[in-house]
Amino acid sequence: MGRTQERVHDATDIIKYVEDSRSAIRNSAIEALRVCRGDAAEDALIRFITTSTDSFEIMSANFVLATIGTERVIPHLLPLLDHPKGDIRHSALNALSELGDDSFLPLFII
Repeated sequence: MGRTQERVHDATDIIKYVEDSRSAIRNSAIEALRVCRGDAAEDALIRFITTSTDSFEIMSANFVLATIGTERVIPHLLPLLDHPKGDIRHSALNALSELGDDSFLPLFII
């Protein structure tokens, strides 16, 4: 049987790699944040989705935010619904479906 990673509460050592110049390192750091909790991890991903230009990495960060994010993320996801890349729109919508409440239902009916 495989082991699952326990939650990490201090993501400081991972966060510093989210903005690494090497894409493989950034991708690994973003995925590693999936087991992290707390404002620092969430803030790092919010900063990333609002500043990055790499569609794949934004999409990955959105899926991680769907898992670890709180309502604080929602205002940063909403602009991504108008992104020119469908994958980014889809990942933002997925995160909103996980983090939002019934007030976001009209987004899913359109």
